[in-house]
Amino acid sequence: MAAVSKTPRPHRAGVLLAALCVMQWATPVLAEPSEAYVTNQLGNSLSIVDLSKMAVAGEIKIEGAPVGIAFSPDGTQAYVTAPDSKDLVYIDTQKRRIVARLPAGQGPVGVAVNPKTGAVYVADWYQHALLAIDPQKRIVTGSVEVGKAP
Repeated sequence: MAAVSKTPRPHRAGVLLAALCVMQWATPVLAEPSEAYVTNQLGNSLSIVDLSKMAVAGEIKIEGAPVGIAFSPDGTQAYVTAPDSKDLVYIDTQKRRIVARLPAGQGPVGVAVNPKTGAVYVADWYQHALLAIDPQKRIVTGSVEVGKAP
């Protein structure tokens, strides 16, 4: 008998939009990005793609079915949601490694970063809430109820 995962699996188009984020390395805002970060939910990893070569330049293993990704305003941190482990995973983009994991609700899926303040916002699929996170203190600072399956 096949096991059924209760992990939120957003519609394919949503996963593509949420999973593909382009990174700019110490370049002006209008410069062409050099890398793309792609979450691999079923593969438990994050691929780093060199856009000039259109090839995978690195991979970071992330347990918990990673799906959402967003970047700090300066690009030094990537924040990845892992709904199976119920974590927000902090990635050092220069060292290309996990630096922290923060419990973030019951089903963290979507993630966004305020480009001016750096505050991180995580959509919790099961608690139907938006969590506010202080990325430096690595704590949840508040939440607000929203509609089902944000």
